Amino acid sequence: MKISSVNIVLIGITAIFLFIIRGQTVEHKNASTDEMFLKITDDSAGVPHESGIQWLQFVRASERLISENEIRITAYKETIEEAGPKAMVLYRKKVEQLEQQNIDLRIKLETMKKTERSNRDEFKLIFNRELNRLTKKIDETIPRNG
Repeated sequence: MKISSVNIVLIGITAIFLFIIRGQTVEHKNASTDEMFLKITDDSAGVPHESGIQWLQFVRASERLISENEIRITAYKETIEEAGPKAMVLYRKKVEQLEQQNIDLRIKLETMKKTERSNRDEFKLIFNRELNRLTKKIDETIPRNG
């Protein structure tokens, strides 16, 4: 089934809209992350520990990648729905699995943000490995330009 240019434009507008909405949500989450970050300071000088700065950078980068994955998955789901029943049968289950894995990573990150910082380095290694693996699966399943 052929996708018309109107549908492609609609998908693009939807993706942009989701990206804007998601950016606002991430900015709101970053505000709460910044508040938590402020608690990770040297008590005597009120200066953030280097590990706190690195943790904040890791959280923001991870949230951004998860949001980008979410936008791509949502746009692709709309594309396969419009392509017809054959495409739905071929790709729906795989895309739903990718979507659930992305949600699971978001939950893991949110949970870790609320816990003590004792095992952050180990968490970052495992989490980065899982996020990179998921992003690679998404790249293999979902074309970047469509």
